[in-house]
Amino acid sequence: MGFAALNPSYEWKSTSPPKNKPCPTGQERLLPGNAAGFVTQWRYKVLPLPIATGGQMTESDVVISAEALTRHEPLTPEDLELLATPDEELASKVSDLCFDYEQFTSRVFKGDQWQQLLQAHLYFDHVITRMLEEALPNPDAIKLRRTSFSEKVQLICAMNLLPPSLIPPVKFINGLRNKIAHELNFEISDDAVNNLVNCTPKRLRQVALEQHGRADGPLSLHEVLHIVLIQIETLRQDHANQRLLKRKRVLNARSVLARQKRSRLRVNKM
Repeated sequence: MGFAALNPSYEWKSTSPPKNKPCPTGQERLLPGNAAGFVTQWRYKVLPLPIATGGQMTESDVVISAEALTRHEPLTPEDLELLATPDEELASKVSDLCFDYEQFTSRVFKGDQWQQLLQAHLYFDHVITRMLEEALPNPDAIKLRRTSFSEKVQLICAMNLLPPSLIPPVKFINGLRNKIAHELNFEISDDAVNNLVNCTPKRLRQVALEQHGRADGPLSLHEVLHIVLIQIETLRQDHANQRLLKRKRVLNARSVLARQKRSRLRVNKM
């Protein structure tokens, strides 16, 4: 089972503990906040990934294939290091954001709304591309860097890498970006911002509204862009950690089978 944050049974909460740290399933994990004070820390429950994404645990998630177990390749130094690493420490290997957070906030929290959205769209494209590159066995075969954003979102949906509740805001953001790029006089209206807010999962909206030091009032465009992007990046990290844990299970099973085989050989020689 991997790590994930999004689950209907748990609401996000803001906090400001002394430091960030990875943690095992069932505990809590922290993401960095905005140094300017808009966000102090992101705090969320670590939950089993299939439940969190709304998908079903498949047989391949639980059962290690016979082919994987019967491979005869010797364990590499990287394999041995993975086996020796506690599960709690594996999360720290993939817990870094795949973008510069301070740069993101400096670009998206300032300027006109059309500038905020265009800048944020670049980060959405970057995170989603990274998620696909890490999840696909052979990402170069489809040239992701030349694939349109809409096609990447379709792939994300087909591979169940994001929960269905996050797809509407991502598509809405892409729609606004396309209008800005192709309509000379397009302006992001208050109605457009309200529509984006309304299609964003309620628990994410609540997190943004409860941030320490936030003034009362409706959510702004950059607040919604921020909370949706952070959730997607969190899930990217969770998927990466799940793959490490699955790889470790395969290596553990192979090691056990190899020891049993050696033991039987010794017994037969006696």
